[in-house]
Amino acid sequence: MSRSDSRSEEGRTSVVYNRMIVEEMKEGLFIGDRDSILFVNEAFQSMHGLSRGSLLKKKILDLVAREFHEELIEKLGAMIDGKSSQVQIEYSRLHQDGRKIPTQLRANIIPFNHRRAFVGVCLDMKDQGEPEEKLDHLKELSENILSSSYDSITVVDQKGSIIYFSPASERITHYKKEEVIGKSLSIFYKDKELFREKIELIERTKGPVSYEAVILDKEGGEHILFVSRSPLKDREGNSIGSVGICKDITERRLMEERVRGRERLAYIGQLTTLLAHEIRNPLSSVKMNVQILSEKLNLSGNDRRRMEIVESDIKKLETILEEVLNFAKPMKLSLEPADVDEIVEEVLSTVDDRIRDKHISVKRNLNRSLPKILLDRGKIEQAILNIVLNAIDASKPNGNLKVITEIGKVLEEQMIKITISDNGIGIEEEHLRNIFEPFYTTKLQGTGLGLTNVKKIVEAHGGFIRVDSALGRGTSVYMFLRRR
Repeated sequence: MSRSDSRSEEGRTSVVYNRMIVEEMKEGLFIGDRDSILFVNEAFQSMHGLSRGSLLKKKILDLVAREFHEELIEKLGAMIDGKSSQVQIEYSRLHQDGRKIPTQLRANIIPFNHRRAFVGVCLDMKDQGEPEEKLDHLKELSENILSSSYDSITVVDQKGSIIYFSPASERITHYKKEEVIGKSLSIFYKDKELFREKIELIERTKGPVSYEAVILDKEGGEHILFVSRSPLKDREGNSIGSVGICKDITERRLMEERVRGRERLAYIGQLTTLLAHEIRNPLSSVKMNVQILSEKLNLSGNDRRRMEIVESDIKKLETILEEVLNFAKPMKLSLEPADVDEIVEEVLSTVDDRIRDKHISVKRNLNRSLPKILLDRGKIEQAILNIVLNAIDASKPNGNLKVITEIGKVLEEQMIKITISDNGIGIEEEHLRNIFEPFYTTKLQGTGLGLTNVKKIVEAHGGFIRVDSALGRGTSVYMFLRRR
């Protein structure tokens, strides 16, 4: 193909594309001169209810209500005569069915077949003339969408102050929007530093972030939320805050943890029962023969001491086996009405010597008006004792131990909440995820079943347990028990 043929082909393609664009326009477009109409697109035909052939036989004034003729002649004439380059006129166009329809005409001079003509674009004022009504409708529609969302929607400015608080947010937190507008959203976060970190991350990256957070409601209830927060920008693209959509996943998360925990414990329980029985028989044989030899040989001195060490270690192994077998057994509860505060006091009394040895200060904040609830007193005491002993072990000399009992709220249900906190060494995040796993321990001694059994006891009572910890700042254990 020659260069001229190529240019010719490009020209034909350009014409085709231009015609397609004009015909696809939603606005009415026409080309005219002082006396006649030279071209119309499909939208212009539709606006007047006439065919292209009919329109090309008419003058512009034939399509305009008589009361606008004088203004139209004056302004279009001035533009064609070169006195102005463009005009904008509002008038009433005449439809074939006799209607007068408010219309806006915007026209510019163009060269057309070596004469001065103009291209005009007609806009339907019925669509253009009701911006306030449309904005009100869109505003109402947007508010209905936000109000209908089951997920919480919050909007904050760049400082984290609340500027929008959806009805779902009110339902979850039990706060009215009037109570929180203008306040920092961090007031709901259990970990307030987490909120500040995420706001700073959005500001720094200009992108969305997703994370889980524990939110406190007005009554002190805790909710686990999955938060998706995105930057909010104005029309110029400047950052003005962020919008967050929060899904309450508390119930789902608790259920998932329980199901996973039960499946894992069932498998481990089967395995440990098998191993315990396989070990117990030879261990009993070793114990019996050691006792016989000890009596027959009449050992003394270091030999006698060595035999005593063997007997002592055999007893330790038996204790471990007993713990393993107890762990593998289904939890059976002997329920009776019990006072949680009394159980806490008994546990603290039991470990009083160890507390005094480390000069630990104990602060009690017990709600003496808590109702009695159905518990297996012995097992709950065992669970609380295990947690308190861990807190004492983690505490430095002259440390602090705090015990709180109160009514907590989870998923709209009131529960007895026991909090045991220390300001000890804390737990590393990698260990924190595994502390309830069977046989997982960072201690030099122990089976790693202590906290596993604590969780098993609490869940057998229909409750749940949660741990927060920061390395070097201490650990808090929250135990929730159902009121039944």
